Amino acid sequence: MNFQMALIHIRDGFPEQRQIIVPENQIKACETMPMLRNLIVTDIGHFPNTHYHLVERSKGCSQHILIANILGNGWFRTSERLWQVPPLHMVLIPEGTAHAYGADDSVPWNIYWMHFCGTIADEFLALATQQCKGLVFELAGMEQLIESFESSIRYHLADPSIENLIYRYVFTQKILADCIARGIHSNRSRFKPVEGRILKSIRHMQNSLNQNLSLEELSSVSALSPSHYSSLFKSHTGSSPLKFFTRLRMQRASEFIETTNLPINRIAEELGYEDTFYFARSFKKVNGVSPSAYRKSVRKKIGIKDETIPDPLKEN
Repeated sequence: MNFQMALIHIRDGFPEQRQIIVPENQIKACETMPMLRNLIVTDIGHFPNTHYHLVERSKGCSQHILIANILGNGWFRTSERLWQVPPLHMVLIPEGTAHAYGADDSVPWNIYWMHFCGTIADEFLALATQQCKGLVFELAGMEQLIESFESSIRYHLADPSIENLIYRYVFTQKILADCIARGIHSNRSRFKPVEGRILKSIRHMQNSLNQNLSLEELSSVSALSPSHYSSLFKSHTGSSPLKFFTRLRMQRASEFIETTNLPINRIAEELGYEDTFYFARSFKKVNGVSPSAYRKSVRKKIGIKDETIPDPLKEN
């Protein structure tokens, strides 16, 4: 990757991105509560497609920043050093640190990220950088971290009730704790970078979200036996191949729900599910709520009047 080339700043966002900027009044509400003010998320999101991604802050940011790279490659730079950020790596940026980061030109990263502050945020940064040996470190698997990010995003889309503010705090703690624990474990076990064969199968998953892939087909793409492929895939991602593929499909379903008015049964069809009820159950297992409930919460968050949407999971 050529770090000297001029990169394009994205103004209107990325395809299928999710980005939540927490309103100032919600942040101030958390600051008045002894427990919640310990850790406050001010921004959170997921950028699955990040061509030409570049962020530069010559004076740093007023919050700490955490970036979890799932797939692809990126880079991170401070005034003292430049890091490459391959898959399954975490970036921590302390508040006030001048920095820049962005996606690789040829294989851009797929990232979850958040900005956070609070009375114990500095302690977390100190512990994480000490135990994980720096601002950029490898993680031993991503599955649990992705689940925590998805839950946090869901509660940041919901009404700012006391209950939901508490859930936001809980999942922020889980994200940070998981980063430290998996960073320490990765350092001890010296995990190898994700093999090209595993990345090839993940790209095949991303290009086949409207199909019902089998373990045999995925292992064939990787030129491995099903058992060897499953073992290798789980050692790199912390998840089985089919469970990882289901999560990718449910992420795409969330994007359809958030950005279109397609009925739930049409979304199921777009993703290759012939049985809408089975699709809805899979969605709820991953996201914690049914597709219709998820759409309702998103619309309420952005002020769009809700419409009656059939819920495949609702009892007759």
